[in-house]
Amino acid sequence: MVVDYRETLVLDIHGQRVELLIPHYSENARIIKQHHLTRPNYEYEAIMATLFGRLLASIERPEVLDVGAFIGYYTALAGKLLAGRGRVWAIESNPRHVEVLRETIRLNRLENAESVHAALSDRPEPVVALNEEVWSDGQRPGAANGHANGQPIALQAETCDALCQRLGIAPNLAKLDVHGYEGKVLGGMRDSLRTSLDYVLLELHQPTYLEKFTPGITRTHILDTLDDAGFHVYYVAGHHYPPDTRRRFLDAGRFAYHPLTRENRGMLLFDRQSQVLVLASKRPLPDVIGPSMVDPSVE
Repeated sequence: MVVDYRETLVLDIHGQRVELLIPHYSENARIIKQHHLTRPNYEYEAIMATLFGRLLASIERPEVLDVGAFIGYYTALAGKLLAGRGRVWAIESNPRHVEVLRETIRLNRLENAESVHAALSDRPEPVVALNEEVWSDGQRPGAANGHANGQPIALQAETCDALCQRLGIAPNLAKLDVHGYEGKVLGGMRDSLRTSLDYVLLELHQPTYLEKFTPGITRTHILDTLDDAGFHVYYVAGHHYPPDTRRRFLDAGRFAYHPLTRENRGMLLFDRQSQVLVLASKRPLPDVIGPSMVDPSVE
């Protein structure tokens, strides 16, 4: 397959020089480029990326899964930060993105990063990938008949636990951004959640997205999966806040977060209907990143 891209975006991400390929077929990639070129001091998903870096620094030998790696922003960041002391596996279902990932890894000379073309679910099953989205076969948006732009692609999904066993890895940090398919992906990594994983950094999508891609799997089901595996689960504020408000976290060098318990999470997430950032940690979060600051949005 020929990599279909037009330009390279050179970024400074937390002191690391990263070359990111911007494929012209992806609207989301073009948006990332446009924001970086037109907004002073813009950082893509700044809260999530900063927290990601902080977690990497807290692990002696990080073994990272970047699930839903897209064009490799977090893969490249992890590869740079972990040079000589850890590895990252970029898991991506879209074969066009996989080719971009491979080229990004080569361009940034990341000897500790590997791209893996795989679709993940809670069981082996046929799925359909389209752009950054995945459907179970019965929910697919249309006929899966090729690799052309806008055409869904038929794949055979496997569980994350099976993938880890196949690759011979035991990840201790997973970053998941799978556009409403997170319930199915987490359902297939129960062994890893119980054993090797210390942290899961999760973009938890809005209820309408979950219903679209995984009918019957709600935010409650997803958070229960993390609870049942022995994690402390937290909502981290600021992920999609306005830039000025988000900047206050970054300038302070701290995060605002709230424990998500079975008793309070319905109320806490009730009016947060867009995607939110969730961090699951085997250790209490204050022990890892320090105490929470006040959320500037509710002062």
